[in-house]
Amino acid sequence: MKSINTAIDLYKNGRLSASAAAEFVGDLDRYQFLYECKKRGVEPQTYESEEELQEEIEMLAQEL
Repeated sequence: MKSINTAIDLYKNGRLSASAAAEFVGDLDRYQFLYECKKRGVEPQTYESEEELQEEIEMLAQEL
């Protein structure tokens, strides 16, 4: 399992989405990852653009 702290840092800096960060860690789903962020005082990130949101939707669709 990769470091949750590394994933949170990448997420906080906008380098990974919540889903990608959870996948990076390996054994968390998106909601568990966001819960871990909340416990550490990291607020959920918002999408900068419609394209960024679309990329997240496409990535989640592949998981189904």
